[in-house]
Amino acid sequence: MSDIDKRLDNIEQTLKVISTQQAPMFANNPAPHEDEIDLRELFNVLWKGKWIIIVVTFLFAVAGVFYAKSLPNIYKSQALLMPTQQSNNGLSGKVGGLASLAGLNLGAKNSVDKTELALKILESHDFLSALIQKNDLLVLLMASVNWDKSNNIIITNKQSYDQATQQWLVQKPSIQKAVEVLQSKIEIDHDKSSGFISITVEHYSPVVAKNWVNLLIKNINSEMKIRDLDQAKKSIKYLTNQVELTALSNLQSILYNLIEDQFKTVMFAEVTDEYVFKIVDNAVVPEFKDSPKRSLICFLFVVLGGLISVIVILIKYFLTKKNEYMADSGAENE
Repeated sequence: MSDIDKRLDNIEQTLKVISTQQAPMFANNPAPHEDEIDLRELFNVLWKGKWIIIVVTFLFAVAGVFYAKSLPNIYKSQALLMPTQQSNNGLSGKVGGLASLAGLNLGAKNSVDKTELALKILESHDFLSALIQKNDLLVLLMASVNWDKSNNIIITNKQSYDQATQQWLVQKPSIQKAVEVLQSKIEIDHDKSSGFISITVEHYSPVVAKNWVNLLIKNINSEMKIRDLDQAKKSIKYLTNQVELTALSNLQSILYNLIEDQFKTVMFAEVTDEYVFKIVDNAVVPEFKDSPKRSLICFLFVVLGGLISVIVILIKYFLTKKNEYMADSGAENE
């Protein structure tokens, strides 16, 4: 036998010894695939617990139906507006021109767009608080919980407000809180590319929602009209006094032009009710509710019930399997 054959025999014997020594080790440590989750076994576990899944899902479905039916309908009414096209040169532009003629630079800034100003006022605390108090909206905001469609009657919370005596049974809500609630019910969308503005109001009653949209439009037009009328009349008075104090004919001519602009503002305000916003599409009483989406609520409850039941079954299965494994390990150690 050659040296090469002897060496090969030695290597073969060494490998046999090593494999014999390692065999018990591999026997005590199962192959990796044995520790992996068996999907078929999980399916069998879920199938065995199918009645638990069915019962739990059914109970959640019933709960979802009752919950969805307990929610009051919410209606939304919307009006489409466009800003009125009116000149708003005012004093700043022409006084700036007069200053330029005199060699002065007043550094006047561009005036705020009247439409943007009106929208900010519409959402302001002062405007909404005055609207609530003037139109007695506190009960509709803070005590209403539903709407009786057949009788067109607002249903109030009997624990907080007595409709018969029209008295609050709890501490009367503050105007500040009422304003916050009203702000949450108003949605304003201004498309600056087209200029159109939509005002949407939600309420339990579709009639109230429609009335509040019209109330907001009417009052913001009136508010802006009153503000501009007051400013224009003060400007006319001031400019008239300045005309009497100057003897320069050129300056008097400029002042008369300024007075003419203010008279145009007064005339426009007094002849129109749609001073800032013109109604393109009137608000109507909606026939169909906007929310809640009861079918979606029921579906989510069913899905939630199914997931919870499956999770509970799987947790119970893995805990049982873990306990069995620990018990077997303890028996082997003994």
